[in-house]
Amino acid sequence: MVQFEIKRRLLLCLYLVFHCMVSFGQDASRADSLKQIYLSDENRRTDQKLLSSIATHEINPDSIIKYVELLIDVTEMDSLLLKANMHKAAAYRLKGEYNEALESAFEAMSIAHELGDRELIGIINITIANIYSENQDRSNASLYFKTGIDFLRKTQDSLSLAKALFNAADNYLQIEKLDSALIYTQESELIFKNLREDHYRAYSLGNLGFIYFKKGDVELATRNIEKAISGLETSQKSKWIRENMKRPTFS
Repeated sequence: MVQFEIKRRLLLCLYLVFHCMVSFGQDASRADSLKQIYLSDENRRTDQKLLSSIATHEINPDSIIKYVELLIDVTEMDSLLLKANMHKAAAYRLKGEYNEALESAFEAMSIAHELGDRELIGIINITIANIYSENQDRSNASLYFKTGIDFLRKTQDSLSLAKALFNAADNYLQIEKLDSALIYTQESELIFKNLREDHYRAYSLGNLGFIYFKKGDVELATRNIEKAISGLETSQKSKWIRENMKRPTFS
């Protein structure tokens, strides 16, 4: 009976996670407004800032790719080319076209190395790891998670580090490496707590509950699941939360 209740609460926690991820995605209305400007003013057709903003706020993957390619055609700025390729990688990942996603991510990686930006190199390694993980290539995912986390530990970007740790832990969880998943999730939860990122912390607490459940610790599973549900219910009121756990912070 106790295990049934734990499973029920896990399902509730997962439902709330899904609901929050849908509720706090990119701003479709903002993208529509920007596209209207683009379509109504021929003088803005090569406006690099406008094209980049459309790609940032767009939801539809095919539309993201369209405007990203328009941006790539008109810009020579490394920073915009890097950002464009990251948007392109994310769009292809959403479409499940992982080879194309990797191609764009590695193009962004090449630019980041040219810029010598360790923080961006770390973030892009995590993006590549997430693509491999979704494509069930756990070995390459683990390799790129480790590399990305090593880079991010040497930066001041605590939020990206915490998200990377969370996703690396989830990858370990999928291959039943529960001890590694536990260590990474605990660290991500602590960082989110220190940053007062209650929404993201709730994700970590939910995964901690799931990990403890799989390890047979019902008491700790229950405690963490209760915290996760409470956090997710509260955070649904926070309209400013715009990104999910796999979206690069700089975008």
